[in-house]
Amino acid sequence: MPLPVIDFKQEDSIQVPSKIPYRPKWTVIVWTGIFFAICAVALAYAATTNDRGLNLEGIVEFSAQGASVFYWILAGGSALFVVADVLLAAMRMTTERYLVVETDAIVLPPTLLRSNPRHVPYCSISGVSEIKVKGQKFLRLRTSSHKYDIGASLMPTEEMYQQLKQFIAEKAGTGPVESREMGLPI
Repeated sequence: MPLPVIDFKQEDSIQVPSKIPYRPKWTVIVWTGIFFAICAVALAYAATTNDRGLNLEGIVEFSAQGASVFYWILAGGSALFVVADVLLAAMRMTTERYLVVETDAIVLPPTLLRSNPRHVPYCSISGVSEIKVKGQKFLRLRTSSHKYDIGASLMPTEEMYQQLKQFIAEKAGTGPVESREMGLPI
């Protein structure tokens, strides 16, 4: 029997077993693509019309030709982000990604670097914490051998993220979830 997909407009709490959609939001994908497309066009225009050098905070100086090459490199990098964004949109349309909440474990979806889902039994979780990196929140699950992060921005709603955080902490028996700011992900 297939697991129910939670309808977040009607559910008040997490049901066990269930599947929670876990993917980037369309608004993020679209606005990121638009931003980098504008950057690519503006930098390509700057590269083709450039007639002077470039001084980057007195650290690096480019001649007019060097500055044009530098602008082309930045334009190419921006274009690569647009391509990545299009691939992300295609992946979102063709691939279903879910966090699966089971009675004894949470199953994390496959990632770009790992093709198999990760099954994390609640009894193996030794710590649950929330970390914030540059404004992004992650729920960190620690076991004796691994750290697993669940991105709040990939959850359907902030309320669902908060419910999942509380649910996992209760199931793992780790107590209240601590929250901390970090400069870089560890």
